[in-house]
Amino acid sequence: MSSVALPSRGQRIQVTDSIQRCQCLWFFPPASPLLDQYICDGCGHGIHTHVDYVSMDVNHHPPTQCAAYVQKTPLAQRCTCEAQLCDHIAIDNPYRYPEP
Repeated sequence: MSSVALPSRGQRIQVTDSIQRCQCLWFFPPASPLLDQYICDGCGHGIHTHVDYVSMDVNHHPPTQCAAYVQKTPLAQRCTCEAQLCDHIAIDNPYRYPEP
């Protein structure tokens, strides 16, 4: 029996424009390590706009509609949404996968 590993980030929920709703279902970093690994290869949006399916709690920033603070950002205390971690609010993750 084979198992499929699903990405830890899912559908984009941040709404930054009203032109077209993002159809990307999963966050996939670019295949090339030379490209920004925090930009989705499928839709071109930042990782902070995609929901986190793994963490029990996420740090959300309502003014930027950040789905979840990106824990591995290059600047330790600044999310890729450009807001400081201290400006994010810790909430229970409503998108977390249930335990198997």
